[in-house]
Amino acid sequence: MAKYSRTTPESRQRICDLYKAGKTLPQIADKTGFSAATVSTVVRAAGITGAGRTTGLRTDPETEALVMSLYGQGVTWREIMERTGRTEHTVSAIIKRNGGEISRKKPLAPEDWDRIVALYQDGIDAPELGRQFGCHTSMIYYVLEHRGIDRREQLACDNPTYFDAIDTPAKAYWLGFLGADGCVTGFAGGYPRLQVKLARKDRDHLVKLHKALQARRPIRDIYETSYGKRHPVSVLAVYSPPLVEGLVKHGITARKTNTLQPWDGPADLMPHYWRGLVDGDGHIHINGRGVFMGLLGSRPVAERFAQWANQIAGTRVNATPKKPSTTAWCVQVGGSIRVLTLLRTLYDDAPVALDRKKALADLALHGKPLQAGLF
Repeated sequence: MAKYSRTTPESRQRICDLYKAGKTLPQIADKTGFSAATVSTVVRAAGITGAGRTTGLRTDPETEALVMSLYGQGVTWREIMERTGRTEHTVSAIIKRNGGEISRKKPLAPEDWDRIVALYQDGIDAPELGRQFGCHTSMIYYVLEHRGIDRREQLACDNPTYFDAIDTPAKAYWLGFLGADGCVTGFAGGYPRLQVKLARKDRDHLVKLHKALQARRPIRDIYETSYGKRHPVSVLAVYSPPLVEGLVKHGITARKTNTLQPWDGPADLMPHYWRGLVDGDGHIHINGRGVFMGLLGSRPVAERFAQWANQIAGTRVNATPKKPSTTAWCVQVGGSIRVLTLLRTLYDDAPVALDRKKALADLALHGKPLQAGLF
């Protein structure tokens, strides 16, 4: 069947049957040969509730019933999300399409209103406050509006000039790390923010960044759903235009994945910058054939890293496109001698590093045993 051929009654029925059986839109598209957009159109036209999702986890009737039952019992949003594995947006959609009303005026004690205002002004964002007080985010905004609080006037970082000048090893490191794993966004809304999301096992690394920036918003521990599985992650969000301006000045821009330009700093700070990038988008492997490390990034970043590695360790590596992608480039360094020189330059006496990568470097360089809790 052609990818964009016209649907027939038989094909439309098959699409609906697959959807009702719990298949996701991409899965149905693969099975039928139609685009995901066409599949979505078909199931919507058939009046099937919940159609149009693009995640790998479908909200089945049993889950919808559980959401409504919990909501009717007064269970908090956080608990509903944890027990059903659905996001706040999905829970809200389920309640609305089942005839429930999400009240913006859910009763809160006067002291709750005072506490919400105080915490918000201390830098806690509205979604986090909703989780803490067991209500929808809209209720938090309702409280702020009726207390005359401008939701944009808040100080979320006590060190907003941190990246104005990259003049210390720690600043160089974090610039590299954010080049790999950081995201600057919020420009359209007029309030830019820095956001970093890591697997829960690396939460302590976010704590280090939180301390360096003197961020006032707490790190959030949440679950993300990918391909039908829930994964624990930790998120640091810093709403600070001056902080973002400093990052943008040094090349950390929105949608930078394939276009990031490497920082050109003093020679003594470059090992720290490259370590940050390796901690974020690199790897270190140790096996019977030797020690191997690499970095994945934009073409300019990969090419510059290859030049730097060749200069530092005497290697002869080149940046190559990562197949089948033509936008991501990689550098691989392996062996038993020169790769150790490179790791020594990157990780020995490092003032800040991702604990997992530092442990692997110490194992390769000094034979230090690994701590199981890091992996």
